[in-house]
Amino acid sequence: MVVLVTNEAELVDEPGLVAEIQAALPDLTSLILNYAPKKDYVLLSANNRVLAGQPAIEDTLLGKKFLIGPNSFYQVNPVMTEKLYQKAADLADLKSTDTVVDAYAGIGTIGISVADRVKEVIGVEVVPGAVVDAKQNLALNGIENATYIERDAPDQFAEWQAEGIRPDVVFVDPPRRGLTPQLIEKTAQMGPDRVVYVSCNPVTAARDVALFLDQGYKVKGPVVPVDQFPQTAHIETITVLQKMNSAK
Repeated sequence: MVVLVTNEAELVDEPGLVAEIQAALPDLTSLILNYAPKKDYVLLSANNRVLAGQPAIEDTLLGKKFLIGPNSFYQVNPVMTEKLYQKAADLADLKSTDTVVDAYAGIGTIGISVADRVKEVIGVEVVPGAVVDAKQNLALNGIENATYIERDAPDQFAEWQAEGIRPDVVFVDPPRRGLTPQLIEKTAQMGPDRVVYVSCNPVTAARDVALFLDQGYKVKGPVVPVDQFPQTAHIETITVLQKMNSAK
């Protein structure tokens, strides 16, 4: 998939440009124009137009199929992504009786990949297009014990806490800026037994883990690094946080 982001709704010599891109990329499946005239921190708007091919591409991860649209987050190294999510699921010590929350769920990669190992998965994601993709991916894989909600995670967590809902495991896989203090506080108030923190930025992960310690959690086992981006300074990490005085 190639997405052209522009502040103009039409391209100059659009047919010619499309033909050049297709000639240069014979394996191209999807060519999208994303019209994003706003000058803010959001790179992609919700305004997509298919210039050639399909509106989405498909990949297989840990035996599950995923439709990936232009507004969807998806790891760019599929080989190591399988190792990353498999390791995160293993470290979570998942049980068939667990209720799992998948925060920053994106298109549902983590939640869908662990759904057959737990009782229930609830995904929370603020990007509407990603939620649409996640729901399509549930149907694509015939998964019936998972749901995805379009909402900002701290607000949803606060509602669950007020309703007395207590998940067993919470997965968080935030962007490089990490988690907000509000989300950490609301997570702790729900009282999950384990929090599995997948991070692409060890600096913000360390900051956030310190806040979880203040909320009554401890780091369980070593922090596991995963090299998603060879020959760069970037590293992914997996940290498992255990609720103190947990009976589990």
